Amino acid sequence: VFRISSLNTIFRFGISDNHLGQPPNNGIYIEKLAADSFFYGVSRASATQTRSATSAAPVANTWFMARVRRIDGATLGFSINNGAEVMITTNIPSVALYPWFYIENTDGVANHLEVDFFDIEYSGLTRF
Repeated sequence: VFRISSLNTIFRFGISDNHLGQPPNNGIYIEKLAADSFFYGVSRASATQTRSATSAAPVANTWFMARVRRIDGATLGFSINNGAEVMITTNIPSVALYPWFYIENTDGVANHLEVDFFDIEYSGLTRF
């Protein structure tokens, strides 16, 4: 659950392998670039990405609930506020990924990304 203070931002959040590189070489995340009219789901492997628009438009100071999930071994699903889920089946990373948040302002004014709740669940694991 998140909100942004201004649309004049670039932000990404989800899981990635590199918190310093923007965009990261590998990651699964939601993003909004400065000129975007929608939130996007992104799957990025070895610096090659697939990016797909969700049905949700960003609105400043409005709370949104994002969901990113692995549907199966070859499909990721992205949705905002329980809207239509967009599917990505290419450029799915196969390296270790970690929770991560990134924001950059594009108008020279202090902007922020507020995160009210973040949850990550790993299911289907086998204990040795």
